Amino acid sequence: MKIKHFVAVINGNIKFADPVKWSKQLSQLNGAECFIAIEKKTKQRSLNENNYYWGVIVPIISEHLGYTNEEAHEALKWQFLRKESGKIATVRSTADLTTVEFEKYCEDVRIWASSFLGVFIPLPNEILV
Repeated sequence: MKIKHFVAVINGNIKFADPVKWSKQLSQLNGAECFIAIEKKTKQRSLNENNYYWGVIVPIISEHLGYTNEEAHEALKWQFLRKESGKIATVRSTADLTTVEFEKYCEDVRIWASSFLGVFIPLPNEILV
């Protein structure tokens, strides 16, 4: 069982966003050995970033390569989000990227598309609506 909760660290103390839910889930682990990890919350990509990716970047790449949008998305993740630490490669999900990581990913795709495919992908502020 994996438990995730949003907390705030105030003066070295943890304040739970939903202490009732925390207590209820914690009681289900009574007697179990557990591991607790705290990570600083990062801003995930925005809806606008997601719309730009799926509405501009992916369709341009998929049309150029003759892929479906989903195939192009998977190929781009493999090309730019692959991790080869260990015996088998894994691929990060774009949904898990922070806004900074996601913009870097989009920038890498734009540069690659221009350099290797000869395809121009406009920046979000260059899109005509």
